[in-house]
Amino acid sequence: MSLNDVINVFKSNSIEAYFVGGSVRDEIMGRKSSDIDFAVPLKPEEVMMVFKEASFKVIPTGLKYGTITVLDDGTGYEVTTFRQDISYSDSRHPDMVVYASDIRSDLSRRDFTVNAIAKSLDGEIIDPFNGTEDIKNKIIKCVGNPYERFNEDALRIMRGIRLAVVLGFEIEKNTLSAMRELSYKLKEISAERIQVEFVKAMTSDNPDRAMDYFLETGVFHIILPEIEQAVGMKQNKYHEFTVYEHIKRVVTGVPQDKVLRIAALLHDVGKVFTRSYLMTISGVVYKSGDSIYLHADNEYLLYGRKFTRYINKKVLVKGHYQYNHPERRIIVKHIEETKTGVEKSIDETDIKFIGHEVFSEQIGGEFLNRLRFDNDTKDAVLNLVRHHMDVIKYRPATEYDIKRIMVSIGRRDVERFIELYRADGDAKGKGKVDQDWFLKEYMRLLDEDFPYSVNELNCDGLGSKIIDIYYEMKGRRPKEEIKRIKEDIFDRVLRDNSLNNERDIINIIREILKRY
Repeated sequence: MSLNDVINVFKSNSIEAYFVGGSVRDEIMGRKSSDIDFAVPLKPEEVMMVFKEASFKVIPTGLKYGTITVLDDGTGYEVTTFRQDISYSDSRHPDMVVYASDIRSDLSRRDFTVNAIAKSLDGEIIDPFNGTEDIKNKIIKCVGNPYERFNEDALRIMRGIRLAVVLGFEIEKNTLSAMRELSYKLKEISAERIQVEFVKAMTSDNPDRAMDYFLETGVFHIILPEIEQAVGMKQNKYHEFTVYEHIKRVVTGVPQDKVLRIAALLHDVGKVFTRSYLMTISGVVYKSGDSIYLHADNEYLLYGRKFTRYINKKVLVKGHYQYNHPERRIIVKHIEETKTGVEKSIDETDIKFIGHEVFSEQIGGEFLNRLRFDNDTKDAVLNLVRHHMDVIKYRPATEYDIKRIMVSIGRRDVERFIELYRADGDAKGKGKVDQDWFLKEYMRLLDEDFPYSVNELNCDGLGSKIIDIYYEMKGRRPKEEIKRIKEDIFDRVLRDNSLNNERDIINIIREILKRY
C-alpha cells in the first residue's frame, strides 16, 4: 500500500478530499513533507468505515475533534472532517466543534495563512486567505484577526515563531504585536506542548532568530525570565559581545542537537547574578585597602548580598559582609566609616562573573523542570552547564588535568562538551582565547581509550581482590577503605593508562596498602 492507495480509496468512494496543512505549504515551497493530512466532508465514523472496508488499519485519534488516522505500512495520514471551532474558553481547546459543509469554512479556522491552503485530489489549489502570496513574500500572518487566533489557542504564538525560524520567514507586524500582547496566555498552556515547539525552534537553522522572537514577544519572560537581564550586559576584555549576544552566538555555533542547543542557551545565564567589577572609592576608609568588588547596579554585592547604595552622592557603606560560595569563600573587607563627597572610579575591563556556572546550573534546572523535560535531557544539559568552565580553571593543564576534565564530564557527554567549548570560545569575538592546545590534546586522548570510572578498570572482581590482599597484608578485612583504595587505583591508571591490566592493578593495590 502507498499514498496512492489512500487517494484511490477517496476517489473510488467519490469522497471530496483535500490535502491540507503543512504538506500543501511545503509542496508550494518545493520542500519535502513527511506529514500528509486530509480534510473531508464525511463524519469521522463514516471515514473509519470506508477505510476499514478497504483493509486499512484506522485509529480514532481525535474523534471529539473529527480526526482519525489511517495507517499505511507504518505511515499515518490524519483525516479530519470539515469543521468550525466555536470559542476557546481555556485558550487551548475549542469548547465545541461544529462540522462545516465546505473546505473554505474549514480553512477559516486555521492558524496562519501559509497553513490555510488546500489542494484537491485533482491538483486544484484553494487559497481564500492568500497564503500562497505570503509564502512567496516569506511572511507568517494569522488567518483573520491575530488576537482572536491567539485567544483561541495561545500555543499558536510558539508555533508561529517556530514556523518563522524553520522556514526562514518574517512575522507580520500585526501578528507580532498580538503575540507580544497575549504571550502571558502561555501560562495556561501545558508545559509539554510549549516544550515541543521550543525545541523545534531552537534546533532549527536559525536559533538566534528564535531567541530574538522569544525575547521580543515576551515568551522568555514566561519560560526563562533571567535571559532578559542578559540583554545589554557588558562583559570583560575577553568578550567582544554582551552576555545575550554571546549566548546567541554559542547557541548558533553548536550542532543542531537538543541537548547542546539548550546547554548553550543556559551556560552563561548565571552571569546576570554574578557580574561584578573593580571599584575604587576615594575618601572611604578600608581596613585592608581601598578597592572592592561590587555588583554592577551599585546596590548589591556578589550573589545579591546587599552592601552599598548611592544616595545624592553620599556613599553609605559600613559593616562586614561575607558569603560562603559552594566552591570558595569570598570575604568582603571591613569598612569602618562613612564619608560624603567621595569620588568613585570603575574599571570595566576587570568585570568578573565568579561562580556563574553554579548559578547557570540552578537556573537551568528550574527552566528544564518548568518545561517538563525528561530526566535524561535534564541530566545531560546540566552536566554540560556545570562543567563548561573546567578547561579555564585548569589552564595551563597537564595531560592528567585534561583526563580529569573528561572524566568529570563523563563518556556520554564529553563529545558534546567539546562542541560547547569550541563554540563558547569562538563566540568571544575579538577576545577569543587559544583553544587549539586543548582540542589537540583532547583528540589525542580520545584515541587512548582510558577508563572514565573505576568500573572501567580492567580487573574483574576488583573489590574481592582488594579484600583478599588487604586481609593477606593486614590480617583483617577492610571497612570503609575499599572505596578510597579504588579511587587511588583509578588515579594511578589515569596517570598511566598502560597500567590498566589485572597484573599491574594488583601490584598497585599492594603498593597502596603498604601506606595504610
